[in-house]
Amino acid sequence: MAPRSARSIPTTFSTCARAASPRRRRSECSSRDSSATSSTASRSSTRASSSRLSWSHALASHRVATVDDLPSETMKHVDAGSTPVCLAHAEDGNFYALNDVCTHEEFSLSDGELWGMDVECPQHGSRFNLATGKVTGLPAVIPAKTYPVRVEGSDVYVEVPD
Repeated sequence: MAPRSARSIPTTFSTCARAASPRRRRSECSSRDSSATSSTASRSSTRASSSRLSWSHALASHRVATVDDLPSETMKHVDAGSTPVCLAHAEDGNFYALNDVCTHEEFSLSDGELWGMDVECPQHGSRFNLATGKVTGLPAVIPAKTYPVRVEGSDVYVEVPD
């Protein structure tokens, strides 16, 4: 048997959606060991680029506000198509958009408060970074979805999945 390269590892594929559904029983999960080995660098870069490609082709741009609608360091609820969006004009002068539904208890983030570059949910105080959607304050553990924003003249556009 030939020695394995330091960059090659056996791959195991799991069909468990435990992260998506914490109530899923262990018996509903299965995994199989691949007989092949693969390069982790190659596998992750292929996955990332295919994800980027499919995402970029599926976005629709929606005019949601004007620059004057949102003074600096404020936020408001807007709808980009059928997607509820929390649109924020942050302290850095940029506009940010994230899904307006808290991932912890489904309350409107736009009803909360801005704390620097974070939005705080009004219900339990979960915080999310405006630029990345990452959780910066518990009890939420699932990041918020973020959406690209562009300003053309005085119009603010948000791009969401079509």
